[in-house]
Amino acid sequence: MPMETAALVKFSTRLLLVWLALSVSAFIFRQPLGEFLLPFVDFGMREWSRDFAPGLALAVKDGDYLISVSAWVLRPIPVVAGYTVNPGAQMTAGTHLTHTLVPPVITLSLVLAWPGTTWAQRGIAAIGGIVLSLLLVTVTVPLLLLGNLEMMFQNMAEQAGRVRPVPFSLDVMLFLEGGGRWLLAVLAGLLSVRAGQLLGGRWQVNS
Repeated sequence: MPMETAALVKFSTRLLLVWLALSVSAFIFRQPLGEFLLPFVDFGMREWSRDFAPGLALAVKDGDYLISVSAWVLRPIPVVAGYTVNPGAQMTAGTHLTHTLVPPVITLSLVLAWPGTTWAQRGIAAIGGIVLSLLLVTVTVPLLLLGNLEMMFQNMAEQAGRVRPVPFSLDVMLFLEGGGRWLLAVLAGLLSVRAGQLLGGRWQVNS
């Protein structure tokens, strides 16, 4: 049933306040949060691609932190006919840590601001939101980094006057950078809220 105007305004106000509080907290604690997320990104990089041996670190650039990867090529990667990137070559890419923290902030803002939920439901939803946020970081950030690496191969082919097939990771990177990360974060928040309502309701009935 659609929200009434007053309830919608109340929810929107609460959502804005929660989002501001989480955004400020994420900005203040972005360095330790980034260090905490690095192992998840490293795991995702190794699972998504066997072509690279990644070395991940936080790097400071223009007043912000980057999740930076130094990737060593493990097998010959054909770029265009007659040109191959050989094993041992090192390539670098990065993505802004602030952008990485935005989807978890969106997910948890929805969870914590959602109206009409009990403390038990909200607690379960918050746990689900944290788990899904970590899952999204593990899946999407490596794809962004791999997409940036693949973009370098595309540029090499373009400089040689050739057309190289667009790989899956590059398509996904463009989707994520075009708003896909925010969409997935909203869906994760809604899924967490629904799970909290269902599981929290059952817990109350059984208690």
